[in-house]
Order: sequence, then structure tokens, then C-alpha cells
Amino acid sequence: MRKSIQQGLKTPIKKCSKVLWTSTSSRHDSYEVSLIISSSAVGQIEILRLVLVKVGFREDEIFEFQEGPNARLAVYYPSIKKADALTKKIQKLSIGDIDVNVKCLASSDWQDKWKEDFKPFHLSKRFDIVPIWYKDSYTPKRRMPIYIDTTLAFGTGLHETTRFMGRLIERCYPRVESFLDIGTGTGILSIIALHCGIKTVRAMDISLDCIEAARKNFHNNGYDMIDLKTADIGKFKTNKQYDFVAANLVTHDLIKTGKKIVSLVKPGKYLAVSGISLENLKILKDAFQPFPLRCLKVEKGKKWTAVLYKKK
Repeated sequence: MRKSIQQGLKTPIKKCSKVLWTSTSSRHDSYEVSLIISSSAVGQIEILRLVLVKVGFREDEIFEFQEGPNARLAVYYPSIKKADALTKKIQKLSIGDIDVNVKCLASSDWQDKWKEDFKPFHLSKRFDIVPIWYKDSYTPKRRMPIYIDTTLAFGTGLHETTRFMGRLIERCYPRVESFLDIGTGTGILSIIALHCGIKTVRAMDISLDCIEAARKNFHNNGYDMIDLKTADIGKFKTNKQYDFVAANLVTHDLIKTGKKIVSLVKPGKYLAVSGISLENLKILKDAFQPFPLRCLKVEKGKKWTAVLYKKK
């Protein structure tokens, strides 16, 4: 992994500037690891994202903040050992002008702050995302609620890629009877498919934590009998094909497993891919060009994009 990351650097590398530890409580239940990138090293953001993905984070678990001239990437761990291991890994990469800040958070402080900030919002024309703690006070109007329970700030539907994928599912659902969700996270896309009336829904993720979160969210939305599986799409074996395959992964994984993903789509049916930064869109489309696909729609946001294909 280190070799491939260093090959992506265009400037000489040196050690991280420093590691700073701070605390908000004597009882530490959650840990925020922030990677602070100086304005002279903003080109390293994508490299650091790749590092975080490689150690097990999903794209929507990685938060990016602009703080004055600097950028900051933040991730969250429930374990001090894991937070410490990540800081050491970043230091070993010796990427210049990067500071690592580890903040210790009390579980109650963090969760109260998170619940205060995470409120119901419009995901699409048909759906609202509603934190489970608002379930009793939320009054459905024109949109259908999707109830989400999450202990940390990820998998909430706030990320651009989730909104794009939700729109693409809504666009195609009248012609879809089976749905495969690759990289389900907290299960939002599968819940959208189920709410749209798609009869057969299968969801998978490489992370057991994500599968457990998705299982809880399926239950909160009235779906208990769901085909939910911990699986690596690169090693997944099946002869079944689906009317709609949704793959919300990072660009590298989409390209690496593209042939397998396309093979899971029925001829004449749909593939939606996302987790693609704007600068990687051409790379993704070039990599998918040899496959029997026709591009139907490209959704673009401030930083991210999603593509809808129809298989020939």
C-alpha cells in the first residue's frame, strides 16, 4: 500500500509535522482523528482519502472541512488502539505538511452533540431522512420517511453520492423487480428500493459493522426479512443477475471489480455507480468503456458524481 501511495506523490516526502492529543472528558469512549493539510499540500487530500479507505473507512465516513487556508479530514473510532494505530500509519507514510490531531470524546458528549446536529432533511423528491430519535415527533407530509439510527456521523444520507444514487433508483424503479446493493453501508439505498416497491432486494458490505447498522435500520423501517450479507464483491460468487445494481464504492474499487459488477446486471437493465470524485469521472468512464453499457445519466455535485448505465 505504501508503495502505491508514494508513487502518487509529485513532491519529495517528509515526516508528518506533529501529533496532537486533546481531550473533552476524563472518560474517553470515542476518538476523532483529524488529518490537517496545509494550503501548500492540498494535493495530498486524495492520497490521504485512499489511505483511510484502505484501512477500512467508507467514503461517507470521511469528513472534509475547510478551515481557513487549510483542509481537514476527520474520521472516528470507538477504540483508542485503532486511533493510535492510524496515527502511526500516517506518520510512517511521511507525507509532508500534515498534522494529526487525535481528540478524545466522551460517548455521551459526542452522541448528544451528534443528535443535536443531525436533524430530518429532504433526501429526494420522494423521501426524507429522519433520525430514529425524531420518529415520534416527525409528521410525514409529501415525502416518505427513511428512519436512520447511527452512533457516529456516517451513513446518514448527507453525502452527495447517497443523494445521487437515491435519485437514480427513483428514476428507474417502475422497470425494476430485483435490486443488488453493493457497499450498503447503513442500508439507505436498499430501503429506498424497498419503499419504491422493488420485490427482491439483496444488500452486501465488506464491513460487519455496516451490516449490523443496516440490519437495525431495515428493522426500524419495517423490513426484517432482508437478504443481507457480509461479502467482498471481488470474491463474491453467484450466477444471479439483477434489474438494478447499485455500487457506491471508491473509484479504485469500482475499476478493480468493474467486470464482476457488470456481470451481475441483466441485459437491458441498470447499473448505477458512485463514490467517484469529479476529477476521477473520466478515469472511471474510460475504464468502463469496454463493457456493454450505455451511459444514461451523469449526476454531478460540488465534489462527487454518479453514473447511470444501461446494459446492452
